[in-house]
Amino acid sequence: MSLVLSVLWGALCGAALIFSLAPFDIWPLAFVSAGGLFFLLEHYPNRFLPIAIAFGFAKYGFGLSWVYVSIHDYGAASPLLAGSLVVLLTAIMTTLTWLQCRAYVLRRTSSLMWKVTLFATWWTWIEWLWSNPFFGFPWLFAGYSQLQTPLSGFAPIGGVLLISFFVALVGAALFSLSRRNWWMAAVVVAPMLLGFLIQDVQWTKAVGTQTVALVQGNTEQSVKWDEDRRDQIVRTHVRLTAPYWGEVDTIVWPESAITSWAHEAGFLLDRLHAEGERSSTALVTGIPIAEREDEDVHVYNGVIAVGTGEGRYLKQMLVPFGEYVPFESVLRGLIAFFDLPMSAFTEGPYEQPLLRINGVPAVMLICYEVAFPRFVAQETREAEVLLTISNDTWFGGSIGPLQHMQIAQMRARELDRWVLRATNNGLTGIVNSRGEIVASIPRFEEGVLTGTWERRQGTTPWQRLGELPLILFLVLIVMFAESRRRKQADSPPHAE
Repeated sequence: MSLVLSVLWGALCGAALIFSLAPFDIWPLAFVSAGGLFFLLEHYPNRFLPIAIAFGFAKYGFGLSWVYVSIHDYGAASPLLAGSLVVLLTAIMTTLTWLQCRAYVLRRTSSLMWKVTLFATWWTWIEWLWSNPFFGFPWLFAGYSQLQTPLSGFAPIGGVLLISFFVALVGAALFSLSRRNWWMAAVVVAPMLLGFLIQDVQWTKAVGTQTVALVQGNTEQSVKWDEDRRDQIVRTHVRLTAPYWGEVDTIVWPESAITSWAHEAGFLLDRLHAEGERSSTALVTGIPIAEREDEDVHVYNGVIAVGTGEGRYLKQMLVPFGEYVPFESVLRGLIAFFDLPMSAFTEGPYEQPLLRINGVPAVMLICYEVAFPRFVAQETREAEVLLTISNDTWFGGSIGPLQHMQIAQMRARELDRWVLRATNNGLTGIVNSRGEIVASIPRFEEGVLTGTWERRQGTTPWQRLGELPLILFLVLIVMFAESRRRKQADSPPHAE
């Protein structure tokens, strides 16, 4: 195979992963993506650099194309500048794909079983790095593609990363069959069979039900922070909410549904609180919060619960450039994109108390936070339900919001809890503890989604142990593979 053809196949494998995820959901392509990359690295190890670049640029360039919408449409950047920034982001993320391919090619052994296992290990290591808050972009994981397959049974045990490991393992084993290594069929079948056997295990128990109304106001991003439209936005949410006071247990408004500062919206919050108490209804709303600490003023992307709801939450995991600007002293004022409205938030404190909605402990996740598996697992141990609110208007009609919903579905599967998701313009939805969307409102429509959800108590293995067992497992694989490789290197040629 020529260099050009191998690069083309690398790009097709990278694109295949995106088609396995939402909104396409062609889940077998995740195995094609991983297995195809394994096949190329095995047959053309000296070309790992161009193969890795092609794979990474196709994966991230296509998969994160929605970033262009926020930069160009709402960040006032020219098509050239927006495109250049997306290419830069893609290049940065592709660097870790290069690291993954390089590590595999340089440290592999002669044993096919160890090759397949080591390939899956390095694939998972890179996803783990992206799930770390330091890197902070836990998107496009292979495991998300398997929500509707037996592999989803591993989610409560090892989270999405364990599923990604099995996707890469099964994919590499499948492509190994091309050399008539028929015994690798066992590696393909075993994870699927085990996942099938455990997929119906209930790790938590139901302790009752409640009802909810999720409000989708469908406010255009271009006017959301316009001071002249604040009252109109609030009136829209109040109008949509009016029929549900006393009819449901909880009403949820999306991220920044109220665009006034909390201290300026006291009269509105008091009215909502009084109505909630009168009708025995909790209302949870996103709202920016400003607080003075000594001589400094800190602003937060926050949530407040009123009526029969209690507590507030200050967002901890902020979106780079959207909610804060790295290297602010250098970038502020350089281009309009770095001066977006509300892009100077402060990170909220750790270990905040859970919200309570009609006495039920609920964890709150704002937008991007739901994408961090470890963070969510730590925050939800005492919670009976996950509330997540978002404003995905930034991404228009792109695939980004659909990927975001799929991520929320995986959190439900990992934690064996229901997820109630309210967004500004979609997808607003109710997700059961198996990660299935029970009901939703289409995007770009104004409306209210009502339904019944199940309170659940208990913890999953993933919730109790986190990623430590998986990390130890991956470390052991690398150590044993390295030991085997060195022994082979030290052996005389005739010993092979």
